[in-house]
Amino acid sequence: MINFTGPAMQYDDFKEVYPELLKRLDDSQDGIRLEAAKAFEEFFEVLSPSWANNLFEYMIENIYIHLDDSEEVIQQAIAKVLRKAANVHKDI
Repeated sequence: MINFTGPAMQYDDFKEVYPELLKRLDDSQDGIRLEAAKAFEEFFEVLSPSWANNLFEYMIENIYIHLDDSEEVIQQAIAKVLRKAANVHKDI
């Protein structure tokens, strides 16, 4: 969905979406967490490098803590998300 609407998304749209995705990373169901990680991958594919650094850093910090998830598949999905994010803001 984000890949489809990404080019049309504005700053406020991204600002509204990311907190909901972060909440889904805390879900008790693995499937929900995996889908949230996939959505974050798409999010970072269309996110502009000019997006607010402080919000970007906040997102990364909150995504990063999920690298210690008890499920290895979630850890791998989060690592993939962080690699995508690294392409957005190479200076952070």
